[in-house]
Amino acid sequence: MVITPLCYITTDEDYSFYRRSSEDCWEIAMGESWEPVYAHVEIEALFQKHILKEITENK
Repeated sequence: MVITPLCYITTDEDYSFYRRSSEDCWEIAMGESWEPVYAHVEIEALFQKHILKEITENK
């Protein structure tokens, strides 16, 4: 079993708060609820860039 920690990303968009759920899908905060993001390639790329930066800085 792989447990994925809940990860959050913010952007400069109007609705700018995203989270990565334990199922590895992205959701966006829409008011008081979280809605799935179906075209999440850019958000995943930001997340991967951040993770890579953390890994290389902690070596």
